[in-house]
Amino acid sequence: MRVVAALLTLWASLPCVAADRLSIAVQTADAGTTVRVPVRVQDNAGTLLDEGDGPDHEIQSFAFQVLFPAAAVDGIGFDAAGVTAGKTAFFSQVTPGAGNVYVLKAYDESSNPLAFTLNAVAPGDVIGELVVLLDPGLAPGTADAAATADHQRRADR
Repeated sequence: MRVVAALLTLWASLPCVAADRLSIAVQTADAGTTVRVPVRVQDNAGTLLDEGDGPDHEIQSFAFQVLFPAAAVDGIGFDAAGVTAGKTAFFSQVTPGAGNVYVLKAYDESSNPLAFTLNAVAPGDVIGELVVLLDPGLAPGTADAAATADHQRRADR
C-alpha cells in the first residue's frame, strides 16, 4: 500500500505540461455548396510559445492535416482569416489530396506578427478558414473530418 501511495504522490507532483490547441469548427451545409470552416488556435500560458513573451517566443507558424471522406468533397483550400487576415506568409503550402488537405503557413515575426490572445476562452483565435466544396451527390447525413496534427512550430528566420 505504501508503494502505491508513493507512486501516486510522485505522479501528482510532476509538472503539468501546458499545450496550445488547434481546433476545427463543426459546420452544417447542403450537398453541392461551398462551406467556410473556421480553424482556431488557443494560445495557452506555460507553453514554449506564449503571446507577449518577446521575440522568438510567439506563435508565428502552424501546420496541420485534415482527413475527410474523399467522396464527400469536390475541392478544398485554406483562406487567411482572424489573426492571419491581411498578413503575408513568407512560406505557404496548402496541399489538397484525395481525402485530405495539408496546411503549412509561416509568418515573419517582425513584418507580419500574429496577435494571439493568451489564455483565450476555447476554442481560441481564428487562424483561417477551410473552404470546402461539397460533392453535389453527397447523401444527407454527416461527413466527418478529423485534424491529424495538433501543433504549432516556431518559425526562425
